[in-house]
Amino acid sequence: MTENLEAFVLGRTDWEYLTNNFVFPAKIGYRFIQTEKGASNGHLTGCGADSTNIAVQVDQIQPMGLLITGGQLVSFKGDNPTQLVVSPTNTGSVRLVNCSFWGPAFQNARIEGTGFVSFSDCFLSNWNKEVGDQPLITALSGRLQVNNSTFATEQVSVELGPNVANAIIRGNNGPGGVKVVNKGEAPLMMSDNEVVPPAAPKPAAKK
Repeated sequence: MTENLEAFVLGRTDWEYLTNNFVFPAKIGYRFIQTEKGASNGHLTGCGADSTNIAVQVDQIQPMGLLITGGQLVSFKGDNPTQLVVSPTNTGSVRLVNCSFWGPAFQNARIEGTGFVSFSDCFLSNWNKEVGDQPLITALSGRLQVNNSTFATEQVSVELGPNVANAIIRGNNGPGGVKVVNKGEAPLMMSDNEVVPPAAPKPAAKK
């Protein structure tokens, strides 16, 4: 199952609603693809994919997009386990609200394509110490927005690649602060994120 199962695969389907379902384990929990008839749009509510290589993979979605609310996304199987993968072929909108990303993954999200991806009121974490400072969210292209979310472990929070069109990162927190690396020249709007001040220097020892 962890090497082969793609539990839910959605091609052309309009206003699809998936509610209160769960898969454990799987190679891919939810996959959204392009077919001859087109791609899908819809809403996942209270859905979970655990013990996966990729919890959600979006190859293509309609312009009005995919809404994921209250999702439990856990990846730690196979090569470079990642909870959310948005493929280079995607042109639609992917919005996640009140979702929990956890487990010993490679990273939480890898975003490509020309679409829009947003995280709001989400919990993002990675318990895998072997990946070092691998960013929790890597956006290589497209448009990204991260609001009111918690980065619960101390890796780089967000890394922006050179082909990102725009990024808005506001009102987020975490024990290590919110760390953003911008490797491109895209407009980056940041405000009200938690910043952990450097430790005060220790007083010199008295002679």
